[in-house]
Amino acid sequence: MKRMVAVTFFVLVLTPLAGCKETWEQLENGTTGKYENSQDAYVLVKDATAWSFLYSWCHSGVGANPLPSVDFDQDVVGAVFLGSRPSSGYAVGFVAVGFAGPNVTAYVSETAPAPGSVVLWVITKPYAFARWTKRPGTVSFRKDWGLPVVVTEKTFAQLITEEYNARKAAYEAGGIPWPSAPEGQTASLNADTCPLDGTTLVTATLPASGSYVDVANEGHYCPTDGKYWVLHTQGAFVGTISYWWGPFTPGDYGVPAP
Repeated sequence: MKRMVAVTFFVLVLTPLAGCKETWEQLENGTTGKYENSQDAYVLVKDATAWSFLYSWCHSGVGANPLPSVDFDQDVVGAVFLGSRPSSGYAVGFVAVGFAGPNVTAYVSETAPAPGSVVLWVITKPYAFARWTKRPGTVSFRKDWGLPVVVTEKTFAQLITEEYNARKAAYEAGGIPWPSAPEGQTASLNADTCPLDGTTLVTATLPASGSYVDVANEGHYCPTDGKYWVLHTQGAFVGTISYWWGPFTPGDYGVPAP
């Protein structure tokens, strides 16, 4: 896997705001991103929980790759995911970030294998992360110095909902049942505490059909460990009953995380 960690570049400053010092750096890039996208995706996150979840999803777990530190009081994170490429030799990275008053433009560049070069015929999924000084205006991305491309700001609630929907589809397609959380974890989960490290869980409402067997669902995420659980509620003879499912590693739809 090709990675680049904490490489600082010169800042392309166009018209800075008075009294502000803009900086940026590429945090990481690689070729094995797990984030689900069928085409190029350009994402902006503005808080630590969304950043943790997106990074965990990219790597199918925070633990495998330490989460790069970002001060979200000062900065935001931009990400680009190219989707599937047919071989090795493809890569993407941030090459410049321009600040024009309140607005920001991030420039990314994709490289491809040269014609006739020797490559591995394996599916790769290039990605890159960068952080830069937050500005109150708009953020746009330009790929290979071309026209602006669509940028989507993602909150934690949006990201965990996307991942949950992808997981649900994978389970249904593979006939995989939702796994119950280990009994030793339920007391901590009921106290809204991560059973893996004792930190406070972050909660978001997940989709539910509203039917008797799918009354409500909640996602409970541990940002420091990169895993989440689902509190599933369904109907009972009298009232409702709830079950804990998980833990789940974002992007890993096979055997649940231990």
